[in-house]
Amino acid sequence: MRNKAFTLIELLVVIAIIGILSSVIYTNITGIRDRARITAGIRFDSSTLHSIGDQLVGEWTFDSPNLPLIDTSGFGNVGTCTTCPTYATTSGYNNKGAYDFTSGTTISCGSNAILNSTSYTLSAWFNTTAESPDDTSGRRLFVLYETVGSTKITLMLRNNRPEVLWKTPGGSAVELSTNIVANDGAWHNLTATTDGTVFKVYLDGVLKNTNLSSSMKTTFNSCYIGMLHIGLIDDVRIYQSILSSSDIQKLYADGKTSHEVAAN
Repeated sequence: MRNKAFTLIELLVVIAIIGILSSVIYTNITGIRDRARITAGIRFDSSTLHSIGDQLVGEWTFDSPNLPLIDTSGFGNVGTCTTCPTYATTSGYNNKGAYDFTSGTTISCGSNAILNSTSYTLSAWFNTTAESPDDTSGRRLFVLYETVGSTKITLMLRNNRPEVLWKTPGGSAVELSTNIVANDGAWHNLTATTDGTVFKVYLDGVLKNTNLSSSMKTTFNSCYIGMLHIGLIDDVRIYQSILSSSDIQKLYADGKTSHEVAAN
């Protein structure tokens, strides 16, 4: 009677076939997962745009190497610069463009009346490891939104901690610090909201501080990016209303998804 047991060679052949089939299946599953993740990111981006995009009045993504200063909100607030930062084509948080600022390099976002609002939200992504030089008030400015008479709102780094400053004529100020050191060479999102009375600052989608003031003006006639900041800045946005905490979390999650897809 013929022996029904597998020979060593037959067993090796079977194991080899199983290994090949496993590799093919794993590759297909991995590809499907990657495509699903990218699709989910695109869908999330679309849903975020649908929920808060109609409130956007200024957006500088810095994504296009041909038109890096274009305002993609559609309101024509095209950036200009005299002492310009360096454009880094693939250094953004989403592996697209960003601006690499050194001390004194500045982008003006214009003075379009559409930027004025009684309530507004400012948002920007930043990445730095450097100690930025101080201005005369000891602050490192990287997004400045101001009026005639020195009333201003600033997203900034102070002592390497993300912070928001609202300053009124005469020197009174409301400062909100995140109390988190963020000059760590990683990308972070800093967002601030105000209605002229309540001020909030968020870091990476999380509310870090809230303050009250009854003396703040909320209409502005000029906008600058860079100032004394040293490091990368990307995707600066101005909304003409207060975004909710959930919208700000979506804004951060959207950017984080874009960053993770670009990194993989």
